[in-house]
Amino acid sequence: MAPKYKDKDGGVVLTFNGQWVSWSHTVVAYTAFISALIVGCSLHYHKIVENEFYRYPDEWFPSVSATIGDRYPERSFFMIFIAITSGMDAVKASCARISAN
Repeated sequence: MAPKYKDKDGGVVLTFNGQWVSWSHTVVAYTAFISALIVGCSLHYHKIVENEFYRYPDEWFPSVSATIGDRYPERSFFMIFIAITSGMDAVKASCARISAN
């Protein structure tokens, strides 16, 4: 039986649409930020909205750096999901390298 793809010698092990890698990468990256924000706001909201100049009534939404960088466990949530995202970056790079050949 002839191979389905003319440019490949042997059988194809796995095929999928590359847009799913991109979409899953985006979803996991958003999940990293949103999970850190939810955990941070639920555990110590007043500490993460405070900055050098303002506190809670004036400053009511936490910055990204205060949410993911200053306190645990929200930093752990962020780091886990970003690690998953970096694995998807490797998949995207290898797919791009394979398709270039």
